[in-house]
Amino acid sequence: MTKVLSILMTMCFVITLFSCMSGLTAYAFDNTPAEETTGDFTASSAVSSKSTTSDAKNAELSGSCGDNLTWNYDEATATLTISGTGEMYDCSDSYNGTLYVTNAPWNEYYSTMKTLVINSGVTSIGYKAFRGCTGLTSVTIPDSVTNIDWEAFRDCTGLTSISIPDSVTSIGESAFRDCTGLTSVTIPDGVTSIGWDAFRDC
Repeated sequence: MTKVLSILMTMCFVITLFSCMSGLTAYAFDNTPAEETTGDFTASSAVSSKSTTSDAKNAELSGSCGDNLTWNYDEATATLTISGTGEMYDCSDSYNGTLYVTNAPWNEYYSTMKTLVINSGVTSIGYKAFRGCTGLTSVTIPDSVTNIDWEAFRDCTGLTSISIPDSVTSIGESAFRDCTGLTSVTIPDGVTSIGWDAFRDC
């Protein structure tokens, strides 16, 4: 009986000692200096944030505005250029507290954009594409455009003249509505459809 007790006590001692050693080993592995791990993570995050910020800035100045169309804004000259072939995407608008402004990707420049250049190859100007772009004073529409959609230039109060090329056959409803600065508009013979209120309050 004494022998059995002695063996049991020895076994308990060995198990206890093993448990303590395991705990110390676990502690040694888990006790990695916090600054080392955090330092690497912060450095990686900083690089990632910098790249993301840079990409976001570039994205604000250029992008896609049609299946085969791109736009580019030059801050130095306040010029927006649309290039490529095909139709421009339709847009929506939102109220900014003063007026309704397009939600197109260039809407950040609605009040500072002065010149719009649409290059040859573009076939339509999208719904509400430039609504509320009050800074616009010059618009170049190429003879590849056949359609100017609804409210495309509505509330572009800085426009004083617009020359619509011979290729255009349709001008949508309210396309130039509330362009209060307009004093000269050239509409070619080829236009077969002019929407309701296309030039209202001009």
